[in-house]
Amino acid sequence: MQESLRQCKAAISYPGAGLPLLLRGPTGTGKSFLARQLWQYAIEQGHFAPREAPFTVFNCAEYANNPELLTSKLFGHAKGAFTGADRAVSGLIETSNGGVLFIDEVHRLPPEGQEKLFHFMDNGTWRRLGESSDERSATVRLIFASTEDLEKHFLATFIRRIPVIVKILPIAERGQYERLAFIHHFFRREAQRLHHDLSLDSEIISQLMQETLEGNVGGLENLIRNICASAWTFGQRDDGGTGGKSRATAGSSADGGALLPFRRRRNAS
Repeated sequence: MQESLRQCKAAISYPGAGLPLLLRGPTGTGKSFLARQLWQYAIEQGHFAPREAPFTVFNCAEYANNPELLTSKLFGHAKGAFTGADRAVSGLIETSNGGVLFIDEVHRLPPEGQEKLFHFMDNGTWRRLGESSDERSATVRLIFASTEDLEKHFLATFIRRIPVIVKILPIAERGQYERLAFIHHFFRREAQRLHHDLSLDSEIISQLMQETLEGNVGGLENLIRNICASAWTFGQRDDGGTGGKSRATAGSSADGGALLPFRRRRNAS
């Protein structure tokens, strides 16, 4: 995975608009998580300013039954471009200018949409649906994600324009270090949501490191949120929300649910 991460960083850091990047892997392997981390990495490396660099997520599956609307969402449309288009609308390519556009389930994009996208990848320009005037331009780093076989769902001309294609393995096939990094990341995120420091006993970490996860990275995240929710509820009842040590049910599929120590400390602020 270290080599894959190196390729991803190289793609997002490449001068200009970066290199188009495609993340392949089963559902729940952390493709959207990685895309957001790459955006954060690009900000930290000074490739763009955080306040001027949007991270935009678009899932093609949400509009798979309406190819025209799907293409319009990406590229925008002119007034009168189709029935119901009573005003001009900017697309995500335009509103993502200067940042990252993460296009999930890109295999749902119809051939016409793929053609417009590879024209944009070639030239940095596009037209809204229904426009015949001069082309528009934008600088957008593109990250795609797909769970499907490339040859079956993509135009060869589209795939040729994506120089970096990275396979994301299920969490069970990745190293223990990566799983531990995910565990710490998700607990830090829950601490931010709860506005509390979280102190974990080693038993929790040990169980999460061994847990069989049907939902891959997404399953790990949900399990950690369940642990935090249970401990938060127990702690509120046990100490009136003033902090202290509580015990929460982790809901482990391995042992039917173990009582795990979970310490909650209120932030000084």
